[in-house]
Amino acid sequence: MTRAIVLFLALILSVSLSAQIGISASGSMLKAPDWQTTYEEEYPIDFDNANYLRERNLFLSGYNVGVNYWFRLKKKRVEFFPTITYSQYKTLHDLEADFNLADLLLFQTSFLGAHFDTRIYPFDFGSDCDCPVWSKQNDLLKKGFYIMLSPGVDRIETRLEDLKNHEIRPSLGAGFGLDLGISDFLTVSPFFTARYTSEADGNIFFPNQALKDFSDVWRLMIGFNMNFRLENEYRRR
Repeated sequence: MTRAIVLFLALILSVSLSAQIGISASGSMLKAPDWQTTYEEEYPIDFDNANYLRERNLFLSGYNVGVNYWFRLKKKRVEFFPTITYSQYKTLHDLEADFNLADLLLFQTSFLGAHFDTRIYPFDFGSDCDCPVWSKQNDLLKKGFYIMLSPGVDRIETRLEDLKNHEIRPSLGAGFGLDLGISDFLTVSPFFTARYTSEADGNIFFPNQALKDFSDVWRLMIGFNMNFRLENEYRRR
């Protein structure tokens, strides 16, 4: 991960000084089918307890935040966003089914990622649009809709109470979004993204199981990105 961050910073320094920074935030859902199956096997439901109401979905929801750096091709509507992201997911498991805080078992996983988000604007691909100047125009869908591909690597940390494990895994994301040009200075982009990681190690979570510690992981994210493009201010001076 350290090497990935160094490469990310080197890329930022190598691109045009007219590029801008952005931030993103999203709600996220994590799906890890093999982890879920093992969780249900190792912590079965007590059907004899009428008050047993604990959460049965491991890492159902969490959050994702990120920072990015923007630059683009000169003649085509392809834009690049090298990005650092952080995601976290938690599950509190009630060991005794008595809703006592002292009996809650903490499951947690987090992802620190370096991703190369690439946006392709299919309805405006051949344009040399100096976006977001189009914020004052009416071609919102044509100039604002994009498809995103996002290869990257993630440092995955898994935690059960005070026990921790980490590994570095490649991942691949894809999604779509829409640029909303609020002004020449600010663009807000709501988006949907799915990110896939293969064979993540969940050994820490299931000390009594040996066969289903590894699982493919899907993260589904809905949120927004804000990019601040200061070069438009400089050009007017």
